[in-house]
Amino acid sequence: MNRSKLSTVRRALTTLVGALFLVGGIGSASAEVVKFSIFAINDFHGNIQSSNPAPGYTREQRKPLGGAAYLSGHLAHHSSGKQYTFVGVGDLIGASPLISSLTEDQATFSILNGMGLRLSALGNHELDRGFQWLSDQYALKCQRDRDPKRCRFDGFDSLKIRYLAANVSLPEHLPKVFSPYVIEERNGIRLAFVGLVTQDTPKLVVPTGIQGLVFHDEIESLQKTLKTIEREEVDVVVVLLHEGGVVPPQSSTASAEANAGCSLIQGNLRRILDQLPKRVDVLLTGHTHQEYICEQNGALVVQGVSNGTRLSEVTLYFDTKGRKLVHKRAVNHLVTQDPAFIDHQVTESVERARQQTQALASAVVVDGVPSLTRARLSDSESSVLGNLIADLMYHYGVDHGVDVALINAGSLRSDLSPKEGQMTFGDLFSVQPFGNDWVAVTLTGEQILTALRQQWEGRRDGRPRFMQVSETFEVRYKASGASLEVETVRIKGLPVLPQGRYRVMINSFMFAGGDGFDVFGKGVDPIVLGRDIDLLQRSARANMKKIVDHRGLFASRVSVR
Repeated sequence: MNRSKLSTVRRALTTLVGALFLVGGIGSASAEVVKFSIFAINDFHGNIQSSNPAPGYTREQRKPLGGAAYLSGHLAHHSSGKQYTFVGVGDLIGASPLISSLTEDQATFSILNGMGLRLSALGNHELDRGFQWLSDQYALKCQRDRDPKRCRFDGFDSLKIRYLAANVSLPEHLPKVFSPYVIEERNGIRLAFVGLVTQDTPKLVVPTGIQGLVFHDEIESLQKTLKTIEREEVDVVVVLLHEGGVVPPQSSTASAEANAGCSLIQGNLRRILDQLPKRVDVLLTGHTHQEYICEQNGALVVQGVSNGTRLSEVTLYFDTKGRKLVHKRAVNHLVTQDPAFIDHQVTESVERARQQTQALASAVVVDGVPSLTRARLSDSESSVLGNLIADLMYHYGVDHGVDVALINAGSLRSDLSPKEGQMTFGDLFSVQPFGNDWVAVTLTGEQILTALRQQWEGRRDGRPRFMQVSETFEVRYKASGASLEVETVRIKGLPVLPQGRYRVMINSFMFAGGDGFDVFGKGVDPIVLGRDIDLLQRSARANMKKIVDHRGLFASRVSVR
């Protein structure tokens, strides 16, 4: 399929699985068919704002997409006259824009509560602030007892969204805030909603925030849960899975063509699809920010990108007389910023959040900063933005004896786009929204080599997660079959010696073992220097000009041959 045809097909993203049966089955006199719609969003990440930055753009025209007010309007439009429910597939919050994050995402919870979102799979980012924080959100009564330290948004009372996580075990002393599944009877259909979160969650959040929680294999947990559900006499099984696949750019897997199979989907979802039980009717996925609709083992498999730029809709056609699902179809609606779809009540809530956060967001940190992106440099695994943040960390750490700074690529959440060169707190926060600390720690050369290998070793999807590095670090890898080998490593121009000792600056997420880097916590003499967003501002004021003027900012530091 050529690219233009694929683009046209992807815009529609409607699958007509079972269309022939629809003609011969739903239209027959013996069937009493009702319709029910499931609307879903995945990986919303607190993108309640419609601009500055826009949550997303169309591929061809680069028109802005998303924003909670438009999402609500599209939901009202597409659900009009229908029996439906509205669900999430995890990461509704976390790594959020400043407008939501500074309210501890209570602005997002409040708005989604108001839109009627009632169920969601747990996502890894819901645990960014730790399990206890999420649990506390249910217990709050902010409209009655307003504690300014815990109640951060005027419209928020308490968390009403029910999180589902069938593959998470909690120790006895922790509150049971997650359910494995729920069963609802809607429009004459008994639906089971099962929630699952990626088993990789312990590598993706600060481990100390989830102590005691055990994350089990997704497919094994699903199979166990389905055995329990068998006794409940449900008609339809819908799985909300916060794990996803990767679709090749030229793949027709994401197309609207009838009976499009999921064979070309790769990543962690591949293993799950290959073992997917036939009892599953709908599999709504997330985590990988991809777009696809396809069929696997009779189940409709869907993901709708991220940030609220798509509204997924699955329509079920159920024969209430024969008690069977006779047809299902899906579409990913573009959440355009058409004024006809705006929900003015949600706009007012977003504006309240903006006013609460505006003064801090608009404060200028430093002038003369160009727009910098996370895109890889030519023939490199480095990005200019990754170079910048690592350099800011390194230069701040020089007075603390730091030789090199390393950051995990996932910590760069957006490109840096200052207006007229004026980098604001909001710009910087959008790039680094996690609230980590900077940690200086002493590692041996051998430990540094181990950290480099941990970028790909033990990862289920087999894809390296290349760290971004400061100007004092240079590494070259050699492709070796399906894996990599570390070929050369230099710090300050000199080869790294296995028994050498080097002072390394990392973030607290990495120091605690996040992203699978358990070797960093084995270093000695760790010192916590402060919160990342505070130290980034200080370093930017002191060092930004010399970093931007230095040609090394745009040079490759990480390469593979």
